[in-house]
Amino acid sequence: MEDQAPGIFHSVRPFISVIDRLRDVGLNQYINLPRIVVVGTQSAGKSSVLEGIVGYGLLPRGEGVVTRRPIELRLSHVKDKPISVVFDQDTDHKPYFDMDAVREKIQQYTDDTAGRNKGIISSPLLLSISGNDCPDLTLVDLPGITRVPLKGSDQTDDIEALTRTMSYNYVKDPRTVILAVIPANQDISTSDALQLARKVDPQGERTIGVITKLDLMDEGTSPVRVILGLDIPLRLGYIAVKNRSQKDINENRAIKEVLADEAAYFRSRKWINEVPNESVGMHNLTDKLSRVLYSHIKGFLPSLKSEITGAMKEASDALDALGVSIPPNAAGKTQLIWNMLNEFSELFNRAISGNYDLRLAQYLDENVYRLCSGAKIRSHFNHLLEEEVTHNAMERITDDEMEHAIALHQGDTLPGFPSADTFNYLLSPAIGRLRRPIEECLERVAETLELLTEKLVGSLFYRFPSLGARILELSIALLDNTKQEARRRLQDVVDAELGYLFTNDPEYLQAHG
Repeated sequence: MEDQAPGIFHSVRPFISVIDRLRDVGLNQYINLPRIVVVGTQSAGKSSVLEGIVGYGLLPRGEGVVTRRPIELRLSHVKDKPISVVFDQDTDHKPYFDMDAVREKIQQYTDDTAGRNKGIISSPLLLSISGNDCPDLTLVDLPGITRVPLKGSDQTDDIEALTRTMSYNYVKDPRTVILAVIPANQDISTSDALQLARKVDPQGERTIGVITKLDLMDEGTSPVRVILGLDIPLRLGYIAVKNRSQKDINENRAIKEVLADEAAYFRSRKWINEVPNESVGMHNLTDKLSRVLYSHIKGFLPSLKSEITGAMKEASDALDALGVSIPPNAAGKTQLIWNMLNEFSELFNRAISGNYDLRLAQYLDENVYRLCSGAKIRSHFNHLLEEEVTHNAMERITDDEMEHAIALHQGDTLPGFPSADTFNYLLSPAIGRLRRPIEECLERVAETLELLTEKLVGSLFYRFPSLGARILELSIALLDNTKQEARRRLQDVVDAELGYLFTNDPEYLQAHG
């Protein structure tokens, strides 16, 4: 690993440091940042792969589900420095040099959060690891996909859905590099890790396959097709590794010794000449991850910069929209509220009048403005009585109805001189039919004004939600009272027309005089 330092480490570290600093300030809550996520089934060898990359055994071991929460490992290559681990949750950020103590600390933090009875949680644990043997990488180890809950544990019956969903939520981001760990002693076509990766990365453009447990394959079975990706191709390819065996772990053998054994193991395989040299070995996996992460971050930096700039602009605009700070004294607060109420009234009137105002463009988007502006109200008026005006009321009266009306109101008058009551009798129903469209127009205008009120109050008073809710309540009540008064006046107008039919209209006289 030391031989790689001048080329890989010095190139990768500045890019990873930028991403880590962005993640430290919480930017990952708003913008997805590049990372490498390790996924696989329970006991696929994920933790062993990570320990091989780190160069030290520092992760918890045991039966069943061992990784019970996401663990983010930030690895930093520091020349001529012994390995040290710092837990982000430690307030004193004390470095640990004893890997046994690190393992116990991870277990302690996991038990404190997830319980001691094999429970699984999604809250991540952050470790910063630095040293001479560390590569420059940031990786996230996830709980393995588990099919059956352990008896007597806190795991629920939906453990498979829980672990699968957790993995999916991490790998679905296009900026995430997927490290799919696949045991060689299982059918690759049924690999949960590959199925999950193919779901979010169907072209295999950001997935690296890691083949583990080669020593557990059936005698005479060759992994060549899998390593070459002949059955399930991945753009980034596959790399075969040999992890520490349980015997190695029990004997507490150092990772460096195991890596030496790995090199000897691959040299002794009959199929080794059938695959490229760079497709086997932990050191090749580490180098590949460094190169892939380097190019991945480098490729996404322009879009990240654009997103950050856009988010900063939105935040700045939102800050500006908050207006001036709240005055400390009562008189100043009263004046602030009074100014906001005046602005609300002014913008309400300008919206109805159709006057252009830059503030309206800021507070109401174009679609909303179309729905609640004065032009919308004018549209309601223009369509009022449209059907009634374009049709002659007399066209709806049949000859039989006319004869009946004349006979009904003739009384003792001379034949051939119809009474004016006949005219009133025939046209009064037509005037009465105007009540419904007038009522509907009133309701549409009221709805438009209520929508305008809601949008303006929501924009102007969003700093003060309780005040805004009260102002909205009073405004809607005022609009409702006004609507009821308008309804009464409109009914009076119709009643007046029904009480006396005005027949001196010039157009009427010209047509019928």
